[in-house]
Amino acid sequence: MDREGLAGGAEVVEPVGPEATCAAVERFGRLFVELPGQMRYGLRRQRDNGGDLSTDPLQGLSEIVQNVDDLGANQVRIFVRDTELLVAHDGRPVRLTDVMALAMPSLTSKDDDPDATGRFGIGLMTLRRLSPVLEIFWGFYRVRIGTPTCP
Repeated sequence: MDREGLAGGAEVVEPVGPEATCAAVERFGRLFVELPGQMRYGLRRQRDNGGDLSTDPLQGLSEIVQNVDDLGANQVRIFVRDTELLVAHDGRPVRLTDVMALAMPSLTSKDDDPDATGRFGIGLMTLRRLSPVLEIFWGFYRVRIGTPTCP
C-alpha cells in the first residue's frame, strides 16, 4: 500500500499458503477501513459510479473478456446460475496485486503492459451495473470486494 501504482507487481510479495493468503487479504481490508473517512468515501463513490461508465448493461461482460485476454487465457466460460454470473478462465492465476487492483477503482496492475486492452483500472467497475458484489475465488484467494473474507 505504500507504493505508488502497481507496475512491476513482482515487488509485492505474494503470500504462500492459505493462512498467509487470508492474512494478506484481511490486512488489505483493514487498511481500507483505516483510511480517513473522506478517502474511503471517495473510493466508494468512484467504485459505485463505475456502473455509470457505460449505458450498456452488458459492458461488464465485455470487460471480463478483455481482462481474461490480458491474462493470456485461451478459454473463458461464463455461466448463469440462478442470480449468479460465474466466470472461469485458464489465464494467469490471481495474485495479490490483482486483488488490490480489483478493489480500488483506477488502480491497475497492467499500466506497464502496452499490449493490454485494459490499462486504466475502471473497466470492471462497469460490473456494478449487474451486481454490487464481486467475488474472486482462485487457489487460496477467497475475496468479496468490499468485505474480504477467508474460508
